[in-house]
Amino acid sequence: MPEPNRKAATALRAVLRTLLLMSSRERRAKRRLKVPLHHPERVGRRTRRAQREHLARLRAELWPGNEYAIIIAAVRGRQS
Repeated sequence: MPEPNRKAATALRAVLRTLLLMSSRERRAKRRLKVPLHHPERVGRRTRRAQREHLARLRAELWPGNEYAIIIAAVRGRQS
């Protein structure tokens, strides 16, 4: 009898745990955005104020010339 692949079994358990703990609202949001269900990011809830402020500081530091907004506008323009 072949020995089970421990890495595969561990990965499978992690995916199953994620899917079982995920709310139906989260699953719908991920499907709508075409995010794979096994990804750990949460997309079905609002971002907390402290996290929004932290992300705004990072954006200002990484893109001082507002390049981020230009990139997003270009991507959204291509999707239309």
